[in-house]
Amino acid sequence: MVAQQESIREGFQKRCLPVMVLKAKKPFTFETQEGKQEMFHATVATEKEFFFVKVFNTLLKDKFIPKRIIIIARYYRHSGFLEVNSASRVLDAESDQKVNVPLNIIRKAGETPKINTLQTQPLGTIVNGLFVVQKVTEKKKNILFDLSDNTGKMEVLGVRNEDTMKC
Repeated sequence: MVAQQESIREGFQKRCLPVMVLKAKKPFTFETQEGKQEMFHATVATEKEFFFVKVFNTLLKDKFIPKRIIIIARYYRHSGFLEVNSASRVLDAESDQKVNVPLNIIRKAGETPKINTLQTQPLGTIVNGLFVVQKVTEKKKNILFDLSDNTGKMEVLGVRNEDTMKC
C-alpha cells in the first residue's frame, strides 16, 4: 500500500523516474508576468501509467524523442502532470534499462476522454484532447463553448483577460 501512495504523491519529486517517451510536441512561446517563455508538451509512460509533461526547458527537447528511455528527476508532479524545468534532471537511460509500456497504456495516453467520463470528474480537472465545438457564445468577459461527442454534451467556460483567454 505504501508504494501506491508514493506513486500518487503531489509536489516536488527528487526520485528518479524511468520512462519511455511516447510523444513530444514542438516548442512554443507564451507570455507570463515575467515576460515571454518557451516550453513544449510531451507524453511519457512507465509500465503502469502515463503522464503528460510540461517541459519548461527547451534545451531538453533532444531528450524527448519517441520510444527513447529517459530518466527524469527533480521534477514537480501535480494535477496528473509532470513539470520539468531548468532545475530538473533528464538523462538517457543505460542501454540495458528497459521500460516495457503495455499497448493499452500507449493507446490510453493518445485518446481524447469521452464527455460522459469528463462529466463525472471534479470541477477544475485538467483535460487533454480534441473536441468538436458545436456552438460558441461570446460575452464581454467570457466565452461559452458547447462541446459534444457520441457520449454526450458539455459546456466549457473560457474567461477573457484583456487579449488572452483561459479555459
